[in-house]
Order: sequence, then C-alpha cells, then structure tokens
Amino acid sequence: MLFKFRMLIFFHKHLLNDIELKQSLIINHNKNTRLNNQAFKLPKVKTEKGKRSIFYHTAELYNLLAWDFIDQPTKTFREGLAARLWEQG
Repeated sequence: MLFKFRMLIFFHKHLLNDIELKQSLIINHNKNTRLNNQAFKLPKVKTEKGKRSIFYHTAELYNLLAWDFIDQPTKTFREGLAARLWEQG
C-alpha cells in the first residue's frame, strides 16, 4: 500500500508540473463508451511484462483511485489518496 501511495504521489507531482504530459495522457471525449471512466490512456502493451511496467501500472492505479483529485494541490491530493487507500485496506 505504501508503494502505491508513493508511486501515485510521484506521478501526481509530475502531472502538476508538466502540462504537456497531462494533456497527452488525458482522454478527451464525451462519447458514452466502456472506457469513458478512464481518465488516462493506458499504453498499448502486448505482454504481461508490459502490464507490469511502472508507467502502465501507475496510470492504471491513477484511473482507479485518484482521478477525482487530479487538479488538487499535492497536499490535498495526498490526504485524499491516503484516506481512499486506507478504506480499501
């Protein structure tokens, strides 16, 4: 759980500082699709090794846990994420 927390904090800090990265990763459409609940495009991978990569795993976790905190400052993001991870156990 601590690893996930640290990884998501690191990813969030980079998103706040790099607007181009944030814009390149966010899915921008209003169509009702099965992927509409995903905030970030996940990299296309062909193997299980690719799914275990840090970038893929972090983007996937961010989509599941932290999307509603995306525009928050780091301190608020950290508090909300800690509460959500604590609830999950």
